[in-house]
Amino acid sequence: MYTIKRLDQLDKSYKQQAASVLIQSFKEDFAIFNKDERSLSIDIADSFRSDHVYVAMSDEEVIGLAAFSTKHRYSQVSTLIRSVRAFGFFERIFVRESD
Repeated sequence: MYTIKRLDQLDKSYKQQAASVLIQSFKEDFAIFNKDERSLSIDIADSFRSDHVYVAMSDEEVIGLAAFSTKHRYSQVSTLIRSVRAFGFFERIFVRESD
């Protein structure tokens, strides 16, 4: 049987499970920035706003997640230090469209 629970109603260990599900879902995309799934999952779990994340559970295991943001509050918040630790430095190139 499956249940849906808000992440802030669960023990902290479920944040880690939710982060692992997210990483597994976008494994190839995340690998571009960081191949160390353990450190990446710690940083992502720390960035979740638990009241904006719902998890699908089978027994006591997180098997899926859904997060929402509003114009006033995001589902994830990170610091520059945490983002650099998780994703490293990367250069953004801005291209100006011709008129």
